[in-house]
Amino acid sequence: MRDTNLETYDAVRLVGPKQSHLVTRWATDRPVDPDSSPFGLTGEGYKDFRGLPFAKLKALRGKAFVKCDLSHADFCRTRIERLEFVDCRFAHVKFDGSVEQQSSFYGCVFSNCSFYRATLGVGTSNYDDCRFVENDFSNPSISNAVFRRTEFADNEMTNFFFNATGFWSCKIRGRIESVEFLGNYQTESELVRYGPPINTGLHNVDLCNSVLRIVSFRNHCAIEDTALPKDGSSSLVDSKALLAHAPECKRRFPEHADKIENYLKIFISPSDQPVTICNLSDLCEVVDNEVGNRIFVEIKQLKP
Repeated sequence: MRDTNLETYDAVRLVGPKQSHLVTRWATDRPVDPDSSPFGLTGEGYKDFRGLPFAKLKALRGKAFVKCDLSHADFCRTRIERLEFVDCRFAHVKFDGSVEQQSSFYGCVFSNCSFYRATLGVGTSNYDDCRFVENDFSNPSISNAVFRRTEFADNEMTNFFFNATGFWSCKIRGRIESVEFLGNYQTESELVRYGPPINTGLHNVDLCNSVLRIVSFRNHCAIEDTALPKDGSSSLVDSKALLAHAPECKRRFPEHADKIENYLKIFISPSDQPVTICNLSDLCEVVDNEVGNRIFVEIKQLKP
C-alpha cells in the first residue's frame, strides 16, 4: 500500500538503472531554456528534456514547450503555472504534490505517470487532443480542467473529485472508482476566487469500455450524449422519477427499506442533479445482488 505521507513516499521512489543517467546529467547548474535542450534531440526528433528536475526552471510563466520529451522528469511539489505544452511526451513522470494552474496541453501523451496528491486545472486549464495511458490518479485534486477530444485508457482513477471539470468528445476506458463528478465548485471560496467555472460536465463522452463503481454526479453536472458501459451495468436516470419510485421499492422489499434510503442519500440529489447515472454495482453494494438486480431493471425504465 502506498505511504500516505508524500515526503516519505517520494523519498523511497527509485529511478531504474536504465534511466538514472537521465536524472544525474542535470546535476550541473547549466541554464535550462524550454526552446532548446542542452542535450539536443532524441532519436525521434523531440527536444531532450528527459529526467529534468522541473524545479530548476525559473521564471517560466508564459513559456511554451513544443515537441519536447519530458519522460522521467520530476515535477514533484512544483507549480506549473500558465505554461503551454504542445506535442510533448510525459512517460514515467512524477507529478506528485504538484500544482498545475491555467496551463494548456495540446496533443500531449501522458503514460505511466503519477499524479498522487497533484492539483490540476486551477483557474481553468485546457487539455486538447491528449492521451492519458496507465497513469496513477490516486487522491488528486482536479478543479476546472477542461478536456477536449482526450482519451483516458486504463488509468488508476480512485478517490477524488472531478471538481467543475469538463469532458468534451472524450473517451474513458478502464475502472473508475470512488469518484464524484461535480458541475460546479465544491466551495463558495473557489467561486469567489476563480469566478464561475466554464465548459463543465460530460458532453459526447464515450464510457463504453469503462467500469463505474461508487461513482456519483452532483452540482448540476451536465450529462449529454454520453455512451454508457456496453455491458448494461449503468443507466441514465431522471432523479425525481427515481425518488418518486422509491416508496414502491421500499414497500416490496421492506427488509431493505433503510438500505434503499441510504442509496438515495449517497447517489441521488434531484435538487442539484436532475439527471444522473445509476450503476448496478453501487446498488448491489448497498442492498444485495438479488434485490439490487431486480430494482435496477426498474430503474433503467426511468429515463429522462
